[in-house]
Amino acid sequence: MGKNRYPKPDPMELAREGDEDAMEQVLGGVVAPLFDLALHRYRQPVRAELATVEGLQLLVSALRQGDVSPSPVAVAARGVLRSGAETRPASIATDLERSLEALSVSQRTALLAAASCDLDAEELGHALEMDLDQAEELHREAATRFELDPAELRDALDQVAGRTPLPTGLVERALG
Repeated sequence: MGKNRYPKPDPMELAREGDEDAMEQVLGGVVAPLFDLALHRYRQPVRAELATVEGLQLLVSALRQGDVSPSPVAVAARGVLRSGAETRPASIATDLERSLEALSVSQRTALLAAASCDLDAEELGHALEMDLDQAEELHREAATRFELDPAELRDALDQVAGRTPLPTGLVERALG
């Protein structure tokens, strides 16, 4: 088989050029991890929806300006984290909640962002609005203090977030 003579255009490039369908496709690719991050940070579905839309709107703005460095999910996660201070749990009932509450707010934020959105160090630094070394150190401190390994943490967070369905219309609200 030869090389494809009709390669599909890159949705990211099309979105940067203003293609609304491509923009929807790019946003659709990050909406689920963003909502998970927002749900863990704000602990209320309605508040998580608002933060997710704000994160998606920041991504739309970045796409229209042509700069989504280091990645679309990192840009949008920054918007979710900018949406406001985290909501504290009403009660701490699970081992996961106890472990998270033992961390500082900044450590918890770094750990949740990295795990929910699968961010690498550069992306985490962007989302947290700090340099790479600071972000890596903060994440390392949090991971050291946390009792679950990264895979177990991701599974535990997915289990919690899985109890709340992803709301429909988030991408449309961000574009509207």
